[in-house]
Amino acid sequence: MTRRRGSLYARAQAQRDAEKKRLAQAQTQAARAADRAQKAYLAAQIADQKERARLYTESRVAQVALQNEQLESVIAQLERLLTESLANDKTCTGDGKGSRTLSNGYERSCSQRSCSTATINRSKSYV
Repeated sequence: MTRRRGSLYARAQAQRDAEKKRLAQAQTQAARAADRAQKAYLAAQIADQKERARLYTESRVAQVALQNEQLESVIAQLERLLTESLANDKTCTGDGKGSRTLSNGYERSCSQRSCSTATINRSKSYV
């Protein structure tokens, strides 16, 4: 009878050992799967951050281009206004000596014939 008990005990012990080994393998596989999932999540997060940064840069470039166009439009309007006001300026002597540099960096000059011709040379760059 002891022989039977010994062989049953050995068989039960072998089954328990096999079950422990199977559980350990399952835990190892689960840990590896969790590690892979964590790495995939971090990679997706980094890719998302890069995409957001790219989209932000694109939007800023477009916004700055629009602002530059608006600024050029305002500059053109101001230049037209200045040209018109200089053409109507009564300080021109008509002797060709009416040229002067204004405080805003523009140069005003009159022709000898009439004060209606005024030229503007922009010395500043706004872009």
